[in-house]
Amino acid sequence: MIIGYTSIMTPEEEKHLLAYGVDEIVFKDPDKTELDSFKQFMASNRAETIAIVRLSSIGESITIVQLLDCFMALAEENRTLHVVDQDMAERLTDQQFLSCIIAIAKSNKAAIIKRTILGQEKAKSEGRQGGRPTINPETVKRIQYLYYSEHYSLKEISAECNVALATAYKYVNLLLTEDYHVHPTETL
Repeated sequence: MIIGYTSIMTPEEEKHLLAYGVDEIVFKDPDKTELDSFKQFMASNRAETIAIVRLSSIGESITIVQLLDCFMALAEENRTLHVVDQDMAERLTDQQFLSCIIAIAKSNKAAIIKRTILGQEKAKSEGRQGGRPTINPETVKRIQYLYYSEHYSLKEISAECNVALATAYKYVNLLLTEDYHVHPTETL
């Protein structure tokens, strides 16, 4: 069975897929992101061959690195990805084309990781630190006190202590750890 996939059905895409001989065309789930929709499609459709018109048919905002896991799963399961409208596809078999895509995606992923590490090292050498800003222990105790003793909402704590909502949530849940333990009835 050959299943076609597209994120946006145009008459051109439909024509190409039908000319290739797909048995069914699946469209992007409108309630999901392009990537999540394609991953769901891959998981629920076990067709031997998946046909797309071009790589951008999967989603125009998806990078090849984001699709690496999907492409590797296809290769490991000996399934075929057929790209209907690719010049290289005429000179390569579908498996060779998929292998090239995987190699390029792996190379791109390695380059992204390397650039990220270099950027982090440079920032660190310049005295900058990424991630959430550190919070002093007094602020942590105040967050926990306001939540457990004064019954403030997380949103109120966030405003009162000048921290992000996620930070307030994090430290409210750290009450049970020894590092940030404060007795709920302890006053500040």
